Amino acid sequence: MALMMCRICLRPDPMVRLSLFEGTIAGRPAAEVLAIVADVPVLAGDPFPQVCCSDCWQQLEAAFNLRELVRESSRKLGEMLAGLGADRVVVKQELEDVEEQQQDPIGTGTTWSTIVDNYEITKVEMPNPEYK
Repeated sequence: MALMMCRICLRPDPMVRLSLFEGTIAGRPAAEVLAIVADVPVLAGDPFPQVCCSDCWQQLEAAFNLRELVRESSRKLGEMLAGLGADRVVVKQELEDVEEQQQDPIGTGTTWSTIVDNYEITKVEMPNPEYK
């Protein structure tokens, strides 16, 4: 006997029960989407509920769509950065020692100097990529 509660939020006997194994989200079985998003096994015939409520279905769909958007954006960013290799210009600037003068904090009226070491600034200039 299958448990008649939402597999995700455990709401008992939800009025709207959507089958995780018959319904689809983004063209995939909802059970597969749940397994991907939650990183838990979801198997037909396991002792867990086989349905979810409409609220959880919507949240599952939104989570999966966000996951896909992040993955696609990451792929596109990788392609954009790989394509910038030849166009990238690296500008290096070396700065000279900087001398800082400070007043004596205990009020003797003396000053002293501190030498700040050389440091290097690297600036990468890239052309604006065209977004499609």
